[in-house]
Amino acid sequence: MDLDINGKPAAQATKQGADGSPPAWALATMIVIIGAVVLVFSIEEFSDGAIRSHVPFGNSDFFWVGLIFLPLVALVVLATASKLIEFRQAQSWSQTTAKIVRSEMQVKRHRFSGEQEKIENVPAVEYEFVVGGAKIRGRRIGIGDDAGGANSEATLSHYPLGANVTVYYDPADPTHCVLERGGPKGVTTGSLISTLAVLAVFAGTIYWLIAHGPAFIEARFPHAEAPVVVFAGAFGLAVLLFFIAAHRYSKKAADWPSVRGKIVSSQVEKFQKRVDRTLTTSYRPTVEYAYSVHGLDYRSNQIKVGMEVDGSQAYAAKVCARYPAGGEIDVHYDPANPSTSALENPTGATWVLALVAAACFALAVWQLGIFK
Repeated sequence: MDLDINGKPAAQATKQGADGSPPAWALATMIVIIGAVVLVFSIEEFSDGAIRSHVPFGNSDFFWVGLIFLPLVALVVLATASKLIEFRQAQSWSQTTAKIVRSEMQVKRHRFSGEQEKIENVPAVEYEFVVGGAKIRGRRIGIGDDAGGANSEATLSHYPLGANVTVYYDPADPTHCVLERGGPKGVTTGSLISTLAVLAVFAGTIYWLIAHGPAFIEARFPHAEAPVVVFAGAFGLAVLLFFIAAHRYSKKAADWPSVRGKIVSSQVEKFQKRVDRTLTTSYRPTVEYAYSVHGLDYRSNQIKVGMEVDGSQAYAAKVCARYPAGGEIDVHYDPANPSTSALENPTGATWVLALVAAACFALAVWQLGIFK
């Protein structure tokens, strides 16, 4: 359920507009792809390699790994394609004047099984307009969908309560409407090309490592365990890059300003997580707090910058005792995006990633066989 910043149910529209959900053709295509993947896993001819021999990497485990990730790739492609089609269609939509009837920050909550609840602060803007004598109420800001973040404050400032604004709507279905029919803020043709170029280089590198990496290493290091070298080296590089990004982010967060906030709730949450193929019981401190920046109210449950907090029941209880419900605390927030906040900044925690990367590189060097 979508809630306003005070935890109350969000107002319902008189006649709800299209919410930007995927079109039927995209959902149908996704279902077909998932069904095809399940079918491939169940057909015996694929299992024994009779058909897989005609597919790139068909006789290796990479075939099955690629098959597992195929739905994820398809989801990204279909989502992008559906948005591009909608962008194109919106250029011919009709336009009229609408009135802003709601403009405030809204809390959205998401929870997946076993994971901590995710709290998002998003701009909630609703507007009314009349088409053919019928009053229409819309909620979508743009085709790219404003999911909050750094643009939230600017969005609410641009669409204040009671303002008259231009709305674009589909003549065939006026509930399909938006206030902005251009692309997402900050996205340009140049940035899209750069992103595609980076993805192409990344995909090409992965392909080369899988197809030619082991042979390249074996030709130069006869005693090497080539697959292990490739995996350890690539994984170590990925962790190293992640460490660099996390360390820079943590250092930047050390300079975040702070504001006084209030603990809304504080309790120990019990959950199960899989460790070495075994489900184990763990505990996390669930601390939710409220704070205000530039007159806008926000909610968050992020205790430490960039990381989740869990452990033993005693540890979780100790953290909750440090942040009792009803107490006031200093909330550190990102000035470029006030919806991003935390109560603590464990700057030393990122060095664990550096140690993991170093261990992977050491394993790769050892498996080269130069010490044998």
